[in-house]
Amino acid sequence: MGCRPVLAIDSCHLSGPYKGTLLSAIAYDGYCVVFELFGVENHAYCYRHVKENFSSFFNSKTLGKERKEDALLLLDNIAYGRLDIDYNEAFEKLVRFNADLARWVVENSPEHWAMSKFLKKRWDKMTTNIAESFNAWLREERHQTIYTLLMMHMDKLVAMLDTHMRGTDKWKSVVGPKTEEKLMSNITRSAPITVMPYLGGTFKVFTGEVYLVVDMQQHKCTCLTWQMSGLPCPHVCDVIRTLRHDVYDYIDPCFKVSTQLDLLVIILTMAGNGLDGSAASSLPLSQSYYSIVALGSNTGKGFTLTGEVRRME
Repeated sequence: MGCRPVLAIDSCHLSGPYKGTLLSAIAYDGYCVVFELFGVENHAYCYRHVKENFSSFFNSKTLGKERKEDALLLLDNIAYGRLDIDYNEAFEKLVRFNADLARWVVENSPEHWAMSKFLKKRWDKMTTNIAESFNAWLREERHQTIYTLLMMHMDKLVAMLDTHMRGTDKWKSVVGPKTEEKLMSNITRSAPITVMPYLGGTFKVFTGEVYLVVDMQQHKCTCLTWQMSGLPCPHVCDVIRTLRHDVYDYIDPCFKVSTQLDLLVIILTMAGNGLDGSAASSLPLSQSYYSIVALGSNTGKGFTLTGEVRRME
């Protein structure tokens, strides 16, 4: 349960009596206001698919298998570089490696998949793997009628959420174990960093190579990690240590166990109401859980909806 405002859009084919295609929007965040996520500028491409397309293009250029690993590594550096300077440095290396590969990057909308170019907060989610997991989740259900599919899905969903809720009892911190591990890693990496107070609420941080600016009031660091991941980066952790503050006060609330429990209670309550959503309909929009489902047919140029998109409570 990531509890982050990110939707992974995907589809899977149905093999039951009605055939068609099940379209799904899988949310990392049950609290997300869904309508804010739509619009071309909010669409981030799955980097795994981008990389597969790049790999196919590489193969078509007959540049040699021994060079492919180097080319893919350069693409990774382009995709994961947080700052423009990181992107530009990696891109120039690709230009020197092969101009055709660099041209492919430019022509394939890096503003939708390169981290430094996609200006919306994507919580470091670079792929739609969560949607692929949902497709695997429906491996048996997709052979059933639509109603049976939904009932089986709801039963599995409630069981999974109940397991998650019981699992939070074992959390030894105010955040989950995976988040705690990432946070501790950032704290450890902050040790050799020099902090200098600058102007009200901001600090200059020297890593030994570059100067960065941390704004504690706006929750920003010029490395962009804090803004994009919701967790204090090593530079911020060093400032927090200097100020003798609690690092947990500076993580995004979505990672905290209290938020997780609230989320689980809401979703379990709505799932327990069945398909009519009578009790769930009284919840504010910002607390609604969406499983956006539609039936469609694959035209070869995308999906043409033949049913209606329903809000499933």
